[in-house]
Amino acid sequence: MKKIIYILAFFILASCNYFEKKKIAVSDTLIEQKLQEINRSQIDKYPIFEACENIDNDTLLEKECFTTTLSDHITEHLAQQNVVLTEALQDTLKIQLQVNYKGIISIQNYHVSEPVLTAIPNVRMLISESIQQLETIKPAYKKLPETGELIPVTTQFIIPIIISE
Repeated sequence: MKKIIYILAFFILASCNYFEKKKIAVSDTLIEQKLQEINRSQIDKYPIFEACENIDNDTLLEKECFTTTLSDHITEHLAQQNVVLTEALQDTLKIQLQVNYKGIISIQNYHVSEPVLTAIPNVRMLISESIQQLETIKPAYKKLPETGELIPVTTQFIIPIIISE
């Protein structure tokens, strides 16, 4: 009988929560509150190419350097392809790009008019090739309100490319 009591006592003690580690859960409302404090529509440091790194923390100049470098690179790549147009063309392409928090750039969407697609059927492929040949990009950064720490974030841009011939 004593053996049964010892066995029962052992199982009762073994099944208790005393031996479990207790986890402290962060409140969902606290997380939501912290996320609301971050202004998601603005970044504190734009994505940047090596050629633009000498700009001294002027976000407008960083943005201008980034978009100009990107637009010039794509335009140069298209010019090197010796695209022959049969008639004059004046239009603007808009390319929606994403630079992720690791600095990897990708095309999200193309805004290409029908006349451009007719004149240059492979324009999307040419732009995609151009983006793949880009040099390394440092991601955009957002400053945390409490600590002032800069964290890398994902950003999206629309870059205009002017086609004229």
